[in-house]
Amino acid sequence: MKKDEGAVQKVLLELLRISLIRIRNMTTVDRLGRDQKAMLIEWAELVHSLPVLLIGGCDVKGVGYFLDTGGAMFKRKYPVASDSDFQIACGLLEELSDLVSPSVDSP
Repeated sequence: MKKDEGAVQKVLLELLRISLIRIRNMTTVDRLGRDQKAMLIEWAELVHSLPVLLIGGCDVKGVGYFLDTGGAMFKRKYPVASDSDFQIACGLLEELSDLVSPSVDSP
């Protein structure tokens, strides 16, 4: 069964939107603290491969690789787990995972 590429694309675009807004907002601060610098780096690491996935047609294997590498690293390394934007991003990553993971009823 072919996964719904439109749904995957929507989630990727929302993740890109949230990430870019967060990066923009963080870069307007005059002096970033140590945690804020670490957050900015993690957002940049997360967002840098999203355009390639979108341009590549939201390939299921590519999105799966992104989730296993960049997405997993973002969740593991993010310095402030209570951050609301982080929690939104994690929810979007989970939604992506559900969209690209093999279905139980797939042959």
